[in-house]
Amino acid sequence: MLGYVMRKLDMPTVPVILGILLGNAMEDNLRRAMVLSNGDWTFLFSSPIAVELWIAAGLGFLAPMFLRRVLKKPALPPTI
Repeated sequence: MLGYVMRKLDMPTVPVILGILLGNAMEDNLRRAMVLSNGDWTFLFSSPIAVELWIAAGLGFLAPMFLRRVLKKPALPPTI
């Protein structure tokens, strides 16, 4: 049902499927990282590699919103 509604609203279904499949593993690994760091959230940003990965993830999330506007094709003039 959810897939049908998403198709009718032109929403992509792949992110939902990935979230369902990978959500539990991501939550388990976040919990493991919090246990190893004694609950310190800054541990997730403590190395340069981690910061680069966070930046890449943020750009990967935000870039489609901005690129859609830039790459949008101009409307064709009406034909007679």
